[in-house]
Amino acid sequence: MGRTSATFHGNYYNAEDEAITAELRSSHVAIDLVAFEALPAEVKAARWRQFDAAAKHQLVALKLTALFGDWDADAVEYHIAKLDAKWGAAEISDLAIPSAEQIADAAQEAGDLAWRHGDRATGGQFDRVRMNVLSGARLRWHAGDLLISSVNNPGAVYVVNRRGCSCPAGQKGKQTCWHIGLLELLIDIQQTAAESADIDADAAAERQLRDRITAARARYLEAA
Repeated sequence: MGRTSATFHGNYYNAEDEAITAELRSSHVAIDLVAFEALPAEVKAARWRQFDAAAKHQLVALKLTALFGDWDADAVEYHIAKLDAKWGAAEISDLAIPSAEQIADAAQEAGDLAWRHGDRATGGQFDRVRMNVLSGARLRWHAGDLLISSVNNPGAVYVVNRRGCSCPAGQKGKQTCWHIGLLELLIDIQQTAAESADIDADAAAERQLRDRITAARARYLEAA
């Protein structure tokens, strides 16, 4: 096997991710070891989970070359397995993404509430959520992280979770980043849906119990 080298730009992901933009899917993105190792730990782990087998091989080969000056296939596979165990292999979350219209409606409601209470920062944050979602921002869940393709920087993908966001605005503070506002909104939508499902399930159980009691009384009256 030969060695590979290339460049990896800050917020770009492996081009094999089928859920990201067509631009990502149609171009190969290679790895800069120094740039990768400079990432925060949680972002580094999320990036690893997005790499395909070729990208993982490339990254590990570069690392082994930097450490030992050479590598072989067995050593690469061994360290890939260790990093899969440490950071997690690819695992797509089954959490559904609401439609853009549903997200936009929820953002409008949350933004209006914030503006009415004089919270300009939060109101503006949800206004940006609504605008960008309706502008076609692509998003998906992956292993607990929300991945959002950049609207203004095609090919860039940001990692968002409860610890923050990997985008430049997210590094400055939560209220300057609409990605974080979107994450919080999606969590609220999911919680509301779960609560509604619980209420519906309880109501259905009550109806079934009532029907059984009614049927039992009817049989008793007939027997009497």
